[in-house]
Amino acid sequence: MAPTERRRPYADEQQGSTQQFLDHSREGRRVFAETWGTFLLVLVAAGADVVAATSGGRVTLGMAVVAPGLMVMAIIYFMGAVSGAHLNPAVTLAFAVRGNFPWNKVPGYMAAQMIGGIGAACFLRACLERPARSAQPYRAQG
Repeated sequence: MAPTERRRPYADEQQGSTQQFLDHSREGRRVFAETWGTFLLVLVAAGADVVAATSGGRVTLGMAVVAPGLMVMAIIYFMGAVSGAHLNPAVTLAFAVRGNFPWNKVPGYMAAQMIGGIGAACFLRACLERPARSAQPYRAQG
């Protein structure tokens, strides 16, 4: 290697990862990862407030605030390499506007995120509908 050349660490891995991302045969896997990740995030974020209201305060405000952050971290670890872990249509749109994400993948990602979010909301409603009707609204203690 010449003294003026600088070897970029992980350049080969990054190139391979870019090729995998552009491989259309893996698109279903990426879209499923976005759907599942968004489902889990909405389940935890919205579920924390619902469970706090229905449990008589057993879920504190601190727990309700920390849980979605931990879920985002876990989702990024387990599926970040698969789909980029956007988890939010605004993130997908922002990456596309910046030029870091191909526009032709935006509709699929956004549809997957909407399906995941709506699915989580329906799941929460189905699981917690009766207790939620009789619960008091969540009030911060302090």
